Amino acid sequence: MKTNRTVELRRHARKDGVNRHLVGPRGMAHGKLVGAHQLQNHEYTDVLVSPLFRTVQTLVAFHAGAPNIPIRDGLMPAIAPFHFAGNKPICMNLWSGACRQAEIEGADMVKAALNDRHGLTVVDICTIAFARWFHSLPSNCHILVVGHSPQIELIVYGLFEEKISQLQFCDGV
Repeated sequence: MKTNRTVELRRHARKDGVNRHLVGPRGMAHGKLVGAHQLQNHEYTDVLVSPLFRTVQTLVAFHAGAPNIPIRDGLMPAIAPFHFAGNKPICMNLWSGACRQAEIEGADMVKAALNDRHGLTVVDICTIAFARWFHSLPSNCHILVVGHSPQIELIVYGLFEEKISQLQFCDGV
């Protein structure tokens, strides 16, 4: 029996909100445009987000541009299980050092994570968590996940041994 599972990983929108952790007007407008021009004709069976609220904001913006994206009225989207290592969000591991410093400096967070002495451990954690989740998915699903850079890029690197540049806001693989 052949299964067809696809997952599209997208980075959250620009953080220009009332504090540095939230998506603001420019980010929402950009997310709506991405939805309208890049996500409109996709037939997603489900959508998931990371534990950080800016991913929910981004999903709302995507949906405004592409109403075909299945979000449940009045309910928070499910959190993708691969965002956790045990009870701790993986994104917190990434922000404890090199990635946070790279963001402050305007440098590439992916390069920083891979050059960090703990970077490969983080790659392994991200990849294993994603692979376990992916193989648990039902047949014939097409899932949109809104998450973060550099976690998305580290998953790609861990799965395919292909280094990709840091994704820009709302970009995806």
